[in-house]
Amino acid sequence: MQPRLLLILLLALPLYAIIPSYAPPAPRSNRPAAQPEAPLGSETNPVKCQQPVGQRAYLSRLRGPDGKPPRYRRIGNVGAGVHGNVVDLYEVTCGSNTTVQIYMDMYHHGHIETNAVPGYTIVPPPEPAVTNSPPASVK
Repeated sequence: MQPRLLLILLLALPLYAIIPSYAPPAPRSNRPAAQPEAPLGSETNPVKCQQPVGQRAYLSRLRGPDGKPPRYRRIGNVGAGVHGNVVDLYEVTCGSNTTVQIYMDMYHHGHIETNAVPGYTIVPPPEPAVTNSPPASVK
């Protein structure tokens, strides 16, 4: 082995100690059981969405009893949820300062939730933009 390559490998080795590794979902016994009949947004029936942008899009489409969008803030992740994914907890406040907690699972690729959590209504998601121009690769 060339000395230069050996030096590079030795310098890179400590990085393995500080790079976090993938942690598999918690064992099933440590997670709550899925309850699709439970209220949407509860710990046993979290709102399914795609990534943080999907979480914010869902929360922005909610409407309180006064018809206005709520204020929300992310509390943090609460560990593995019923689907084996990390679940985030949001605190959502509307109009009269009524606050609810909404559990959200952001690992559902392509899913857009169309139902509202209890006490709220929801506006439909925007339609995807349609263009009449051909894709850039077509000439």
